[in-house]
Amino acid sequence: MKLKFSAISLNSCNGCISTLTCLDVFLNLVKSAEIVYFPFVEDSYPYTIKEEEELEYSDVTLVEGCVTQKDEEILLKKLRKASKKIIALGACAMFGGIESLSQNARKDPLSKIIEIDGAIPGCPPPENVLGASILSLIEGRNLPETNRNLCAVCDLRPKLEKFKTIRVDKLQPQKFPTSCFLDENVLCLGPVTREGCDAKCIKVGLPCEGCMGPPNGLDYTANVINFLSTLELSEKLRTYEGIIFRLRRPRT
Repeated sequence: MKLKFSAISLNSCNGCISTLTCLDVFLNLVKSAEIVYFPFVEDSYPYTIKEEEELEYSDVTLVEGCVTQKDEEILLKKLRKASKKIIALGACAMFGGIESLSQNARKDPLSKIIEIDGAIPGCPPPENVLGASILSLIEGRNLPETNRNLCAVCDLRPKLEKFKTIRVDKLQPQKFPTSCFLDENVLCLGPVTREGCDAKCIKVGLPCEGCMGPPNGLDYTANVINFLSTLELSEKLRTYEGIIFRLRRPRT
C-alpha cells in the first residue's frame, strides 16, 4: 500500500517546499507515494479550507511556515486530525523563524497550536538533511538525528575553554574571518546549533544564526541563554531580543 503524503504551506517564503521539489528524491516520493494534498505543485496555492470541511487522511503531512492568521490555525488543526504524522518543515514551522522578529504580528510555530511528530530543520533545510529525511519518511524510518553541534564540523572551531573570557560586541564581522567568530568578538550560535548545514554561512564569512535549531534532546532557548551567560556581552547584544525570539525549541 502506498504512503499517503501531503505537503502544505502556511505563512512562509516557500523556500522549504521549493527545495524539496528540486531534489532527486522528490521523484522517488512522487512515484512511491500517493499525493493527497500538495497545493504548491497543483496550482492551488495558497490552500484554504472552510471550518466545516473535512480533509482526506494522510500518513505523513509536511507543513512549511508558521501560523499568522485564524484560517491557518483552522487548517493546521484539520491537518492534525487527518494525519498520522505531522512534520514541521523548516525554521518557520519549527520556531516561528523570521516572522518571530516582528513584535506586532502573530507568528506561532506549529508546536504552539498542535502536537507535531518530528521536524526537518533549516532555512531552508539543507539538501542532504531534507533528502535523507524524505527517504526516511518514505521507508517508514525515524528522521535522521544528530547530537553534534556546528562547531564539531566548523573549520574555524573555537577554543571552548576561552568562552568565559570572550567579550562579544558585534553581530557581523568587519572582515572575512580567519579564526572563530567568537575569538573575533562576533556573536556566533554555532556552539548551540546542530550540525547538518555544512557551515555554509560561515564559509562565506557570516556567523551562525541558529536556523538549524538545537542538537537533539536540547531545549534551544535554555541552551542559548546558558551559552550567552558564559560570554561578556556588550550592552547592545544584552538587549537584542531577536536572539531568543527568532528561534525556539519545537515541542514533540
